[in-house]
Amino acid sequence: RGMALRLEDPGPAPTPPKAPSAANQREAAYRACRGAIETRLAAVPTTAQRDLPALYLAVAREALDFLAGEPREPVLLNYAGLGLHELGAREGAIELFEASLRLDPELPHTAGNLEQARARKGFKANLPAAIGAQLRRLDAEARRIASQAHPVVGLKLTLCMIVRDEEEMLPRSLAAAVGA
Repeated sequence: RGMALRLEDPGPAPTPPKAPSAANQREAAYRACRGAIETRLAAVPTTAQRDLPALYLAVAREALDFLAGEPREPVLLNYAGLGLHELGAREGAIELFEASLRLDPELPHTAGNLEQARARKGFKANLPAAIGAQLRRLDAEARRIASQAHPVVGLKLTLCMIVRDEEEMLPRSLAAAVGA
């Protein structure tokens, strides 16, 4: 006895997943970079003293690598400044902290970091020669990046609100957006 095969209409072929947008890729890269740096900084209290220069160099390097493509990231500017500051590259650290504050004057700890860097005159870190050589290049790169970190100007923001029966709330809502 013969068997008949039944074919069902499978429907439209599944659409392949969309590639993440450039903005989404950039955000994912930022989060990965920031997470890696914060993991390193969280390890500082348990890191041996002899290993700290390499750790701070890695923090500064990772932040500056990201900032080379987009210098307007105040958190990463602050982290790069922190790495350079701990390695004794005072001037580069000061410029990074200042750039960070230009972009976000309210960023926690940055003003204090800048104050400490300015007060740390004459400090020379005792660094291994290999780290000292890399630090000189990083310091120059940090200064270049800091000089490029300025707020974007000339952008317009549109506020669109869908409201119903909220006349009493509208003035307060609009007042909250005036600063932006």
